[in-house]
Amino acid sequence: MSGYKVSAERRAQAVVAAQMGGNRKEIAAQLGVHLRTLKRWEAEAKSRPEFATPVAKEMTRALEDWSAPLNDAIREHVCFLGEFARRQRKALQAGKGADPEVVRAVATSLGALHDMSVTAKVVGARVNQEG
Repeated sequence: MSGYKVSAERRAQAVVAAQMGGNRKEIAAQLGVHLRTLKRWEAEAKSRPEFATPVAKEMTRALEDWSAPLNDAIREHVCFLGEFARRQRKALQAGKGADPEVVRAVATSLGALHDMSVTAKVVGARVNQEG
C-alpha cells in the first residue's frame, strides 16, 4: 500500500460513510487501506480544519441525498390526505358515511407521516451536530 494516495474527497466520503454507521473494515478494504488509517482519518476530521471542511461538506451532501426520498414520500402522503379530505367532504355533503377502508388508509398514511417526521428530526439533529 505504500505510495498509494487517496484523494481528500475519497477520504471525506470514507469518514462520512463510517460516521453514518458503515462497516469500517469494509470501507477501509474498498479503499485498499488499513482500518487504522480510516480511524486516523476520522481523528483528523475532528482536529484538522483543512480536512474537517471537506468532511462537513460531504456529510451535508450525503444527508441531502439520503433525505430527498423522504421529502418525496412526505409530499405523496400529504397529497393523499388532501385528496381524502376533498372526497370525504363531498361524501359528507351528499349524506354518505366514511368508507372504513379509506379511514384505515388514512390512519396508515398518518402513521407513515409520523415516522417520516421523526426521521426528519433525527436527520436535522445529525446535520446540526456535524455542521
